[in-house]
Amino acid sequence: MSSLRDACRDCETVIHLAALNADECTLDPEHALFVNTLGTLNLVRAASDECVMKIIYFSTAHVYGSPLSGEIDELLLTHPTHPYAITHRSAEDYILQNSNLDNLSGTVLRLSNGVGPPISADVNCWKLVANDLSRQAVESNEIVLRTSGLQQRNFVAISDIVTFIGRILDARQQEFKGQVINLGGPQSLTILQLAQLIQTRSEIILGKRPKLIVQKCANDDRIVNLNFRIDKARRLGFSPHVDIISELDATLVMCKEHFSK
Repeated sequence: MSSLRDACRDCETVIHLAALNADECTLDPEHALFVNTLGTLNLVRAASDECVMKIIYFSTAHVYGSPLSGEIDELLLTHPTHPYAITHRSAEDYILQNSNLDNLSGTVLRLSNGVGPPISADVNCWKLVANDLSRQAVESNEIVLRTSGLQQRNFVAISDIVTFIGRILDARQQEFKGQVINLGGPQSLTILQLAQLIQTRSEIILGKRPKLIVQKCANDDRIVNLNFRIDKARRLGFSPHVDIISELDATLVMCKEHFSK
C-alpha cells in the first residue's frame, strides 16, 4: 500500500491498466482477484489518500458476457463468465463507489479490442488477437485460427484510445466523474476478416503472404452479429478516425524487427 501511495503522490490523474491477462486469470483465479480486484481497491484508496483528482480505469467489454453478440451499450446488464471479466467487473464497482464518496473522479472505460503495436516487444500483450495473428504471420508465415473465425469482434485503433484519454485529462473533473463508457471502433469484423486483412497487409508491407489455416469446429459455422455501441463515448468527445490498417502495419513491422527468424 505504501508503494501505491508513493506512486500516486503529487499526481493529478492515475490511468489504471494493471491487470493479469485472460490466460493468467484462468490459470489462477484467486491470484486474479488479488491483483485485478483487490489491487484496484488498494490503488483507489491510495489515490484518494493522496488527493488524486481523477482515476481512469481500463475495464473490458467482456463484462457483458461471452461470446459478445447483439446490441451492446452501457445500459445492458453485465454478465461476466470468465475470471478475467469477473475481476474487472468487481474492480469497476470499487472505482465507481469511491468516485461517488469523495472528490476522486473515477471513469470506467469498457474497452473492446485495441489494435496497435505495444510500446515494447517485451510487454505481455501478444495473446491479444490482432497481435497474436500478426506475430504468427511473421514468425511462421502462417496464420492459424482455432475456430472458423466467424465470431465478430469490435476493434479500435490504440491511437484513437490515446486521443480520448487526452480528452478526459483536459476535461473538467465533474464531466467524467462516475461515467461508464464503451470504448471501441466504428464497426466490427469477424476474426476471419481480421486474419485476411493481416494476410494482405503482410504481403504489402513485408513482401510475403502468410498461409491462412482455419480449423472449423462443430456448431461454429455462422456469423453472430455484434454491434458494440459507442454512442455515449462519441457524445463525450470520442471521435475514432484512425484506420486500423495503419496500426496493423506498425504491428507487423514491430514483429518483423523482434520476432522474425
